[in-house]
Order: sequence, then C-alpha cells, then structure tokens
Amino acid sequence: MTYDTDPYRFSRIGDAELLDVAKAVGEAGSTLCVHAENNEIIKTLLADEANRGSTDPRVHGRTRPPVSETLGVLTAMEIAAHQGNALHLCHLSLGRSTELVRWYQRQGVDITFETCPHYLLFTEDDMVRQGGVLKINPPLRGAAEREAMWDAVASGLATVISSDHAPWSIEMKTHERILDNHSGVPGTETLVAVTLGEALRRYGPGRAFAAAVDALTSAPADRYGIGHRKGRLQPGYDADITALTPTGDTGT
Repeated sequence: MTYDTDPYRFSRIGDAELLDVAKAVGEAGSTLCVHAENNEIIKTLLADEANRGSTDPRVHGRTRPPVSETLGVLTAMEIAAHQGNALHLCHLSLGRSTELVRWYQRQGVDITFETCPHYLLFTEDDMVRQGGVLKINPPLRGAAEREAMWDAVASGLATVISSDHAPWSIEMKTHERILDNHSGVPGTETLVAVTLGEALRRYGPGRAFAAAVDALTSAPADRYGIGHRKGRLQPGYDADITALTPTGDTGT
C-alpha cells in the first residue's frame, strides 16, 4: 500500500522501499499488487476535516480527491517502468486512472488493473443515504466515473473485477462522523451475482458481458499465475462452477 491505513494491518510502503520491492518481485518473476493512493495529500486533508468535525458523509470523498488516486497510480507505474516488474493496480475508481494505465501499457510496461462491484454499482450520492456502510478506499465517485469503469470492463481494459472483501462489524460502520468509521465492505458472497447481473442488464449476453465474465474468471487466474488450472471449464481444471439464471439467482 502507498497509503498508511494502519501501521500494523495496512502499513504504507514508501517510494524508496517500493523501488526495492518492485525489483525483488521482478527478479522473482512475480506480479506486484499495489493499493495506490497518495499518502501526503490524504493525511493533510484528513487532518483538516477532523478539525471541522463535519458529519457530512461526503467528507470521506473530499479527503481522497481524484488526484490522490492518480498520483498513487503514477508512482507505482513509473517504478514498474523503471524496474521492469509486472504490476497489478488494485481497486481503481477513476476513468483517468484507466487511461493512464493504457498509456503505460502502450509503452510496453506490464500493467493490469482491477475495479470492484462498489465502483460499478454505487456513486458518492449513495453515501448520503448509507453513510459509513459504504465507506471504502478509494471512495465512491460520481456517476461519470461509474460509467467510465463499466467502459473499462466492457472493453477488456479492466482485466479483473475483485471483491476487495473487507468486512467490519456494524458498530464500526455506523458512527455519526464518517471519518470515525472503518473503511471496507464485504463482497465475496455478492461479487459474481451483482456484477454479472448488472452487466447483463446493461449489455445483454454479448461481447461486453463476456468481458465481465472473463474479468471474474480466466483473466485473474492468468494474471495471478494459476491459469493452468483455474478460471476455465476445461478437462484437468478445478471444477469451480457458478450457474446463473436470468433473475440473478446463483447456484454453485
């Protein structure tokens, strides 16, 4: 992580250390996964908002403006370009971030990224109604960014859709002041149904829907080095099967 969420559970890796980690990952032939947010910007804005004591749920988004994500993304990608390692960017929320990824890919840098169901279904307006329940990092964005993330999925640019599963007890998600709540939402049990249900509603059973299926199955398996036994319905592969009906019900 490039943002210091918690010194024990989710500590920050500084730029110099990230250089060393990227080099080691590259030498091992593995892929480095990075949660990319700019620590300095967020910490300063958090301190400012904490002094105001606002109860507006949108404060969370204000402490993590789009530039805090794109600067984190750029740092991770530039280090990957320098060190030559494979890079996977975790849970992106912005169309601009995806375009920056595309630019680096065109330079020959081995970069992929993921988005998550919450960025595909919700917007920052939902925070007003749901409060801390929808507090996540990076935060929910506007409707235009939600559409941009669907465009990335439908085009195959977003090769992975992940749950970013991070549940908390309800007591840790329902404080009046949004900044007093923990960040994260559960997602493992709803990942497939809500994502593919919305993809089917938007696109029907065509190429875009197939891209969403790939982003939940074969593409992540390939990226994480287990594509030889996971992610496909083929002889010799693990039989992990989910069946969906048009109503969105699932069976496994």
